[in-house]
Amino acid sequence: MPVIWNGIESELAACGANLVLLKGNVADIYSAYGGLYMKLDDLIESSLISSQVLVCQPDLNLHSMVVDFAGNTDKSEKFDIVKALDDLANDADAGERNLFTLVSLQYIAEEFERFVASVGKSSGCSLTIVISSPDVLFPSYISSLQSPEDRRTIALAAKWLSSHQFISGNVRVVLLAESERLICPSISSISNLHIIELNLPDYQQRLEYILSLNFNFSEADCTLYAEKSAGLSLLALDRILRDSDVSGFSAVTQSQLKNMLGRESLSYYFPGHKLESILGLHSLKFYLKNDFIPRCKRHNHISARGAIVAGPVGSGKNYLLDSVAAELSAPVLSINSSVLNLPYPELFIERLERYLDALDNIFVYIQDADIFFAESSGGFCGAESIVSAGLIRIMEKAAHHGRVFWFLLTTRVDLLSLEIRRQGQIGDLIFPIIDPKGEDLHDYISWVSEAGMKRLPHKHEMEDLRPHFHGLSASALVALRDELLAVSEIRQRNLALSEIIEVVRDRLEPDIGNIRRYQELQALLNCTRKTLLPTPERAPEQIDNWRAELQRLEENGYS
Repeated sequence: MPVIWNGIESELAACGANLVLLKGNVADIYSAYGGLYMKLDDLIESSLISSQVLVCQPDLNLHSMVVDFAGNTDKSEKFDIVKALDDLANDADAGERNLFTLVSLQYIAEEFERFVASVGKSSGCSLTIVISSPDVLFPSYISSLQSPEDRRTIALAAKWLSSHQFISGNVRVVLLAESERLICPSISSISNLHIIELNLPDYQQRLEYILSLNFNFSEADCTLYAEKSAGLSLLALDRILRDSDVSGFSAVTQSQLKNMLGRESLSYYFPGHKLESILGLHSLKFYLKNDFIPRCKRHNHISARGAIVAGPVGSGKNYLLDSVAAELSAPVLSINSSVLNLPYPELFIERLERYLDALDNIFVYIQDADIFFAESSGGFCGAESIVSAGLIRIMEKAAHHGRVFWFLLTTRVDLLSLEIRRQGQIGDLIFPIIDPKGEDLHDYISWVSEAGMKRLPHKHEMEDLRPHFHGLSASALVALRDELLAVSEIRQRNLALSEIIEVVRDRLEPDIGNIRRYQELQALLNCTRKTLLPTPERAPEQIDNWRAELQRLEENGYS
């Protein structure tokens, strides 16, 4: 990895900015001269010293601000805030004591500004102020919640940083923050602020760092660690390598990822079953195997970008998509609606984008997509509109084609906005997953009954079983199979046909059949591929019948 400051210096020379924000992966370590790795602020300081530039780094405990003269370690000056406060207090008489706290911060700010100007003038070279945590000094929370001292500090800083004297002077301020949204808008919206994005390390950079640790890893282990740690910082990778072995590496990596993006808002895993393990859905599996998966392997603009997956609750949407991800050896990142409750949804979007930029292959699920992309959420405020606009922007990113595949899972595809359903968006492909019927139901009956009988049912037994399995969802059939296994184990023998029928008839399904049917009809009517309908040759006739049935359900109050 090259010395990062060299690239920043060249960009600064081109833009001529005095105020710079380094955002993104600022809390990581970076390579310096001689193969050393150090924190970003230390790297900046060491690079500036080699360039004969002054470095001023305010101490966040506000006791002192030290200015080191680059290239001359014997010469340094210190602006002592505590001494300035004492001087101010000693000068104030008894009648002015109550004004002390109100004017002290302003006094310190003005004194420091004069100090910076005098140091820069006396040294004859430029001065760089590196602020490692501007979100602490200039927090972004609502101004009404800030103390008068905080508001005064921000106002003075904004006035100085946007002044003509600063812009035309020889003082440069470098802010290090994960996002400009963590900094007060009075600072982050200054017109002369130049933003430079720092990305997460790529595969080659992670591999070089692993090799630099000299942990006596084999070449195969180094490659495995570099591949499995995509999306993590070098510091996170370092912690994992010191605390984990190969067998536990993936689990610890997933934990680090959840900490970065939001532990309660997502899950991350590698699916363990493939498409051949999916029961039923014959036409859909044929389409996925012969059309969709080959397109996913095209790492260019014609690659599949994803799909909207619609179907009633319990139809097996996640399980089917997991099998497709396994066919492509892709991990799954599943995002749920609790992300809308995060304090900074914009920050989540930025972290997600940086993470996806570092990956080569991933499936992203948006659970309950009708909440994220509902037509009613298209306002100008609110977490829903912020997150949905951010997700759409990332989905359209050309650099992700062939690497990041998006799947919007929903039971009510009709509630999705027109923007997300239009051609050219993810909604260009909407396929339905419905309850097993016909040949699909035949496969399920055999699979479920085998659990209790310990053999496949005969043809005449299938005819006796079929009426009792009508209308069951995929999840209900899986639960029924588990129950038959339990009954067989408790009775310590194989079950007879009559006993299986008895268990099936004893089960009472939740009274949500009409709601699930409504969801199924919406999935069928919004399908964008005729070949994925139950009987494609009868599509026009079927569509008319579905619309009529849907209207009857709506008249009865189901929607």
